[in-house]
Order: sequence, then structure tokens, then C-alpha cells
Amino acid sequence: MAAKGLRFAHLGDVHLGHRFAYLPREKRRVRQREVRETFTRMLEEISRQAVELVLVAGDLFEHEAADKALVQTLQDRLGKVGVPVVVAAGNHDPLVSDSPYLAEGWPANVHVLRGAGWQVVDLPELDASVVGLSHQAPDDPGHGLEGVPETSRAHRIVLAHATLDDLYSSSPSLPATLQDLERLRADYLALGHYHNFHPIHDSEGRLCGCYPGTPEPVGFDERGQHGFVVGRLREGDVHLDFVPLAQRSYLQAEVNVSGCESLQDILERAEAAMRADDGQHLWELVLTGEVDTDLNVETDWLAHELQDRAFFVKVRSDLVPAYNLFEMKKRPGVVSYFIAHMENKLSAAQSAAERQKIQRAIVVGLDALTKGELKRR
Repeated sequence: MAAKGLRFAHLGDVHLGHRFAYLPREKRRVRQREVRETFTRMLEEISRQAVELVLVAGDLFEHEAADKALVQTLQDRLGKVGVPVVVAAGNHDPLVSDSPYLAEGWPANVHVLRGAGWQVVDLPELDASVVGLSHQAPDDPGHGLEGVPETSRAHRIVLAHATLDDLYSSSPSLPATLQDLERLRADYLALGHYHNFHPIHDSEGRLCGCYPGTPEPVGFDERGQHGFVVGRLREGDVHLDFVPLAQRSYLQAEVNVSGCESLQDILERAEAAMRADDGQHLWELVLTGEVDTDLNVETDWLAHELQDRAFFVKVRSDLVPAYNLFEMKKRPGVVSYFIAHMENKLSAAQSAAERQKIQRAIVVGLDALTKGELKRR
């Protein structure tokens, strides 16, 4: 007899209590409230979706922000979901000695993976087993993929706050390769840690899991849609539907300001780049191009002037002052020697980031040598 299918919700990286330290105080509070509101709407939508299982892949909250009120809210709302909820702790909500996950009051339908090492939550009513791993500390490298228990249910789900090497090279959390994960023989890989939605395919191209991403984005590298995932398992096949929920988006635009002669000119180009916004989103504007060496581009002033056009704006400069290196090298003395030396370094650079760093150093050096001043570039 064929196994009954399984309908589930997969969420992660909610980050309740996130600090939003880069925002002004009032807007910080607004975003913290919006993260809570999106979490509530997500659970309401999960109830409407009539799923049979909820998988939480770590970083549900920020440990330092988990006061009694937040924990009580979590317990109440997860209890009202009415189906099994399996929770793996991540690096932001690890199982340290005072973890709320170790406290009493969690409802019977919420299964927190509280032990060290790989654990199994057996769900015979769903003919499913969830094999999971919780972080024991913020910098816990994990127990690797050794000693993962075998299961006999029709549906085998692996739940972890983990890092696929080819996706997330910085701040790794239980680093693993796709080949490592394939050896777990999971019907579905429910992962967390990567903040953008990303489906995972096995070596033969079949969908086998995903990172659902943050329901409400918390940083400028989290562009695109955000929400959670509703999935179905049936006879070895995985089907996923992404459910968008986020109240705001993080947007980025490159603004080429070559030819601008004043800050006002640059401001007008920046405003043009933001015209499509309805004033609700968070922007990072990256200034590019070449400007006159005497034009002091004040990014803080530009950001202040643009604040009324969006929820929040930050401005970053990748500008290159328009020094004529070819002509300057013709002059004898330390300036020509400096340019030649730095151009040698530039030609030996191994990456775009290294080249950009050297180009900035050339500009700062020429400012000092020709004008006797150091400008923030």
C-alpha cells in the first residue's frame, strides 16, 4: 500500500527580538514590531493551509531578547497551531543553560530538540520521523553528520540550522556539502541559517529541500521576497509552495554619478533611482562613477535628504575621483613613483575586491600627496 502523503510548513530564521542596530531608535522599534506581526500572520496562514506538521529550522528568536513575555507568546501561539511543531535551536537561540527552550510551559504539540547530538521525533500518526540537531552554543560547530539515527517511517525529514558550503561561506553553522546531506537519505531537508529562500536539489537535479529564508528580512543582503514554505511529500517527490509575507523589502540601486558637479546633482540622480518606491522600504544606494577630485561627496548628508522618500536610506560611495593618472605620471617626483608603484599592485591583484581596495588607496594617497589632506572616500 502506498504511503499517505504529508503536508507540512517549513519556517526558520524569524529572529524575534532582532536589534536592528543600524536604524534610528523609533524605526528600530517599528521593525521589531513588524517582525512580531509577521510571525503572528505566518502562524495564522499556516493554520489556514491545513498542514499536518510544522518545522522550525532555528533562530526563532534572539537569545538575549527572550524575556518572559516573548517566551509566553511563543508558547501560546505555537500551541494554538494544533499540529506537531518540531523546533531545532540555531546559533542565535542555542540551548545554553538559561535557554527558554529548557523552561517549562511548552505545549504538548511542540517538540524542541533539547538534547546534544542528533535526535529523533517519531510521529506515528503521520508515518513520519524528524531527525534533527540543535545548537548547544552560539559558536557550536555541530556534531557533524556522524551518528545520524536510522528511522523506519515512510517520511524521513532532516531538520537542522546548517550551512551548505556552496551557499554560505561566512559564519558557517554546521557546515556540510550537498554530498554530506545526501548521505542522510532524507525525503526532505528542512534547513535554516541562510536568510533568502533557496531550494535545494540533489546531485540528480531533484528537489529535496530548501532554506525558507527570513519571514521578515532583517538586513540589506536579504533582498527579494520573504515568507515561509508549504510543502508536500508523496512517494518520494517533494513539492514546495513559497508563501510571501514580508511587510517591507530591502532594495539596492547603483547610482552612476559621473559628470555630476555638485551634491545637488548627485541628490537628483539618487532621487530618480528611488522613484519606483512607495516610501515603505529600506534602501541601500551605491554611488558609482567618477567625480571631480574637489567634490566632497557627503554620504551622510545625502542619506538625510533622502529619508522622506523611504522607510530608511543608507548611502555608500564606490566613487573614483577623476585623477588623470596618465598625465600625473609624466611629472617627476614622488607622485609619479607612487602611481607606478600602485599600478603594479593593481595589475597583480587577484580579485575585484582587491582591485577596488587598491584603487581607493591610490585616491587617498594622491589626496595626501597633492593636497596635503586625507578625505573620507
